[in-house]
Amino acid sequence: MESLGRYPLSVVLSFLTETEGTCLLITKRKYFDSILPLFRWKVKGGFEGLTVKNVQRRHRFVVVPVQDPTVLLARLNTRRIRRRKTIITHYGLTTVALAAREWKEHTLQYPPELELLRFMDQQHQLKSAVGTLLVSYPRSGNSLLRTLLERTTGIVTGSDTRPDRAMSRDLAELHNLVGEGVTLSTATPIVKSHWPERRGCAVYESKRVVLLVRNPFDAIDSYFNMNATKSHTETLTDQVYERFQDKFQALVRNEMDIWLRFHEHWLRSSPVPVTVVRFEDLIRDPKASLVRILEFCLGQPKLSDFWMQRIDHVTSTSVDKLGSYQPRAASKGADSIGKSLAKGRYSDEMLQSLHTSASLLPVNYLQCFGYDVLQGFPNNFKAGTDPPVEKPACTAAQQATVKVNTGSPVRSPDDPFGRPLQTWRHSVTKNDTEPLPTVRR
Repeated sequence: MESLGRYPLSVVLSFLTETEGTCLLITKRKYFDSILPLFRWKVKGGFEGLTVKNVQRRHRFVVVPVQDPTVLLARLNTRRIRRRKTIITHYGLTTVALAAREWKEHTLQYPPELELLRFMDQQHQLKSAVGTLLVSYPRSGNSLLRTLLERTTGIVTGSDTRPDRAMSRDLAELHNLVGEGVTLSTATPIVKSHWPERRGCAVYESKRVVLLVRNPFDAIDSYFNMNATKSHTETLTDQVYERFQDKFQALVRNEMDIWLRFHEHWLRSSPVPVTVVRFEDLIRDPKASLVRILEFCLGQPKLSDFWMQRIDHVTSTSVDKLGSYQPRAASKGADSIGKSLAKGRYSDEMLQSLHTSASLLPVNYLQCFGYDVLQGFPNNFKAGTDPPVEKPACTAAQQATVKVNTGSPVRSPDDPFGRPLQTWRHSVTKNDTEPLPTVRR
């Protein structure tokens, strides 16, 4: 039993009575040494340990709410091997061992979506990238970039999101991002975070930051969709926007303030080096974006032929074929940039208000990133004439580190447009039993 993963172990223990379970764990030395430590509140990687609950003065072991990441990874690799429809020539190897062997051979014989993944080991070429933080305001393409990075490096990316949250489980179990909740840097050198927009499940120390930026008009519109549909991919109908027009307008004004303060945090006060990658550039030219990111993560002025081959291999697949997870607005490339504006989600009065808010800060981030309508957004991106990113000067030190999820986030805990949006959704959908109508993509 000591060899079981946390999830199956918790299932076994949940069948035992209080007396049986307690006696089992404290009377057998190997169980005492290997299982009892798992009841710590936190274990390495940011996962919650095994727990018990009190039910009418009786204690019962609780089933862990999520599967072990190693199990999810093994299942993912098994599915990919099956989809290859080829003869297996290496018998007796685990999928992780097979992934390591294929990486070493570097044959590029399978399409990127069928290549095997693994958590990092000390022999991997990516070990110099340990301590890389991938941050963004929600709905800015973080999951898309994680998918591209995993396919390029063969290594699972981590996330500081609690793995038992519904949409986190959705990403891990249905959309192949099995590193949800993993912040152990020796296993996942690149970790996603939305800090300081919200607090994650674990404090994580980083040496460098990749800041993924998306125009706030599309990002905020997608944020509304995500919270209203409880989904990463569903899109609300126009009738829903008409019905909740006041709610949407209030959310937009609130989120523009959060969007501005989020980027100001990373670009004006970060003690570590930050590189900016625009989502719009990522979907138009993923190869160029990946080259910049890996050069930054690896500390190399120019990537080796090995990495360039990997990037060429991955970007041979178009953005709209990145697997089961499809970003709402990435599937049509440049034509999707500013899609929310084309749909009339924002009135002229609201756009003027948002641009006024941006102009009040020391740095106008709409102009800084090329998102100001006076610069011709979004037509500037479609025409390929968008201005380059103007990154504000900062005092980052190469040897410094930064901790996320410690201190005060820019969004207050009682912000009605943060996690309390779930309460609003429940009130208009009868606790999700009557979901708001969506359109087929």
